[in-house]
Amino acid sequence: MDDIQSIKQNLIVLVSRTVCKYVKCLQKYMPSVCSHIAHAHSKEMATKSEVIVLDVLHKNETKGADMIDIMREMHDYLGDSSKIRPSGGDYVTVERQRCSQQHLMDSDTQRGRLGLVEPCAEDWHCLMNVLMVNTENSKKTSTMYICI
Repeated sequence: MDDIQSIKQNLIVLVSRTVCKYVKCLQKYMPSVCSHIAHAHSKEMATKSEVIVLDVLHKNETKGADMIDIMREMHDYLGDSSKIRPSGGDYVTVERQRCSQQHLMDSDTQRGRLGLVEPCAEDWHCLMNVLMVNTENSKKTSTMYICI
């Protein structure tokens, strides 16, 4: 299906949903209106997410020993899993995580080497810097956030 057809199909669903919701005489047809637009990731989005509340650690990530403690704490949340998980952060955090892993690289186990966490740079901070709008007429800075 090409892009135009896909947009038309999505608009049909959205318009019918909106019209049935706000036009009183058509509200009786609301149960027969499609409530979800199927997409390539519908199956994955239907599964329940596992939410883990992380503890507040009184550690300073600029100190090597504290960064190792932070990463060990991350490993504690992984349990007995041997699956490697991404750990996102800004570029400085990623560099500190990699240095901590290099510091422990001669450990006997993958967990001891902090190898169950793969540092990866998140561009969120970069996007926020790009989207920061400095208004010329006033001295205040406003920030525009988008969902990606």
